[in-house]
Amino acid sequence: MNQYWKEKLEPYIKLAPFVGIGIVVCAIAVTGIVFKQRGAHVELIGSILKVRTLALDENSSAAIVDFRFRNPSDYPFVVRTVEVTMTDPGGKVNDSSSIAEVDASNLFAYFPALGQKFNPSLTLRTRIKGGESMDRMLAVRFEVPEKVLQQRKSLRIHVVELDGPEADFVRARSSLCGAGARVEARLRRRQERPRVPYGLGGISSIGTCPAPG
Repeated sequence: MNQYWKEKLEPYIKLAPFVGIGIVVCAIAVTGIVFKQRGAHVELIGSILKVRTLALDENSSAAIVDFRFRNPSDYPFVVRTVEVTMTDPGGKVNDSSSIAEVDASNLFAYFPALGQKFNPSLTLRTRIKGGESMDRMLAVRFEVPEKVLQQRKSLRIHVVELDGPEADFVRARSSLCGAGARVEARLRRRQERPRVPYGLGGISSIGTCPAPG
């Protein structure tokens, strides 16, 4: 009986080494394809590092957002659009309008209580090369009081690449945000009031809200 099965299985036994080699070759090929596709998938990954807020007037405020991101793919990520939205304490999503780089720089010059301007603004057509990391800033205006902005549920940065891929960076409000983080910047005399960038209104206070780690 053993001889019978040996004769029946002998052709398959001879093929076994070749089958094993074929499996190994296929595994290597699949791994290579997966790795190549991973590098070909254009995306941005990162996080929001710091959020600072300004009261522009009773009904509007600004957010200055520093964030870090990296392009893990093999191809460049070219920024087509950037949007910043804020979910307020009631759950409503509020859109923002961007503050130009020159006006953002003026804010830091006029109001030292804001602290240092760490990074340049992320602008349209910014090109992030494959494997490259960047630190950037966005300054935006919300048509809500600063108190609402400080008590937000979350802040979202939405970036769209030139060919369609999208990236989102989201942070919930820091528990450190509140009266203790608020710095008053009132000017005592009208003649001492600096000239603020057009469209920003009168700034009354400054608040700093580090994003949670």
